[in-house]
Amino acid sequence: MIQVIIQPGSIQVTGHAGAGPPGHDLVCAAVSTLVQTFVRSAEELTDTQLHSDIAPGGAFVRYEGSPQVQLLADSFFVGVQGVAEAYPQCVQVLDRRAEALTAVTQWLM
Repeated sequence: MIQVIIQPGSIQVTGHAGAGPPGHDLVCAAVSTLVQTFVRSAEELTDTQLHSDIAPGGAFVRYEGSPQVQLLADSFFVGVQGVAEAYPQCVQVLDRRAEALTAVTQWLM
């Protein structure tokens, strides 16, 4: 199963979908394409510095929270959530953005 963890300022993807043989797994290809498109779009369309490590079976992307990059990250989330809804046995998305906001809010109180 592919696990996607979305947090403020970072995206982590681990695992394999197991929906087909290596090199022919359309679910893995879809998620990989979304990650690579997010990284490339952020690098080419914004002035934000990105740190990314993409390898077979995993990806980690850390980014600054500029409005432009955040829009691209939200677009990635919409796309990967669509893949997860279509293939729930292959993709799990954990959206931890709200958890982080709640923790900061509680700390400030």
